[in-house]
Amino acid sequence: MKPILSNSRANRGRWYQRLVTAACALYDAQERAYIAEIPTPMGIAKGGEAAFFKEKAITDYFGTLRGGRSLAFDAKGSLDGAYRAGVPDNQLRVMERVHELGGISGVLVGFQVGETIRSWWVPWPSAKSLASGEWTPERVATLPCAAGVRFVGYIDFLPALEVPS
Repeated sequence: MKPILSNSRANRGRWYQRLVTAACALYDAQERAYIAEIPTPMGIAKGGEAAFFKEKAITDYFGTLRGGRSLAFDAKGSLDGAYRAGVPDNQLRVMERVHELGGISGVLVGFQVGETIRSWWVPWPSAKSLASGEWTPERVATLPCAAGVRFVGYIDFLPALEVPS
């Protein structure tokens, strides 16, 4: 069992996920989409001194867009201007399967650069590229089909997903 600490690798993008989750709540209130964050089940070690993941995560978010199209994606964030890849194979398999069945899947990746938040939606299959290597905003922007996402007090990612099927 590997302890999960607040500054651990597992929690490094939590700030970004909070922003994405807030956007999901707004989209739900606007009846544009219902998107839920899917927490990874955790356990507590004996003595309560450490937490551990009980099973592998699927993707961070699952949902449905108005009109019925399904959605599965991961959200990755970096506070230091570079994202060190970490999309496990099991998450890539979920994204691939959702895509094969006609849903939308990919990775929403964001960077805080100074006081600015820069984000991109990277759809499947381009999202596979984010599984390895180190990524900067400039590198992510060059990925095929990567779509810039506006920050307007929240991560306004839904317009980047609203593409014809």
